[in-house]
Amino acid sequence: MNLQFVRTTDIQRNFKKILEKLHTTNDPVVVLRDSVPVSVMLPYAEYQRISEIEKQLITFRFEKLWKEMGKRNANVSDEELDRDIEAAKRYAKRRR
Repeated sequence: MNLQFVRTTDIQRNFKKILEKLHTTNDPVVVLRDSVPVSVMLPYAEYQRISEIEKQLITFRFEKLWKEMGKRNANVSDEELDRDIEAAKRYAKRRR
């Protein structure tokens, strides 16, 4: 993957050409403002792929945390958990 760097003024003047090049090369375009990267343009399929990876990572982390909580709370009764949840709700309401 090769990054293309484009200034914001170039995008304003040559948007169609830059967009066509983006789709033919599939290389991300880094947008520079005052020589500082401010944004990235990438093909929609690549955006979807990255979004799916992010969702999978969030799900993986959640499941890992859920399992760890299950292990830590294996000896806690449902009644004690219910009391803790209600106490947390009351605390949250007071903090608003």
